[in-house]
Amino acid sequence: MPSSQILGKAYHDATKHSYLSVQLDPNYVDASTQPSAFKVYPKFYRRVKLNLNNPVHSFISLTSATTLEKVYKDGPYKLRVNPSAGALYPTEVYVQVRGIEGVIDGIYRNPI
Repeated sequence: MPSSQILGKAYHDATKHSYLSVQLDPNYVDASTQPSAFKVYPKFYRRVKLNLNNPVHSFISLTSATTLEKVYKDGPYKLRVNPSAGALYPTEVYVQVRGIEGVIDGIYRNPI
């Protein structure tokens, strides 16, 4: 076995979780210390309400919609169609549109 694989296995074995390691150090995420989950845009940016009868708007909604809102003691937490697998950052979807009949050219983002 190459030395890089030996070192990798040694690191994995030394850092993997066990029943005891989780009990001794639960390593939980403190929601009160997390940054804002969503970007805040200036009020002067033009906002276009999504029209789900429009294929482009429907695509944006289906790929980045909020499916559920959980409420914790520190406030609401929105769950999206595309989960981030427990990562500490949200996923944002932007679609740039140019030259599509019936759609204003621009960069679209699904609003919260």
